[in-house]
Amino acid sequence: MIRSDSPWPAVIAVITVLVITVVMMLAYGSSLSPWNLM
Repeated sequence: MIRSDSPWPAVIAVITVLVITVVMMLAYGSSLSPWNLM
């Protein structure tokens, strides 16, 4: 299905990181920014 030259794995990885960031922000509250975790 997914070929080695397909850009989709990178796109899915970026979307996953964004989703996890939003979920963590909603879980811990908007007062805790993702930059404080890094």
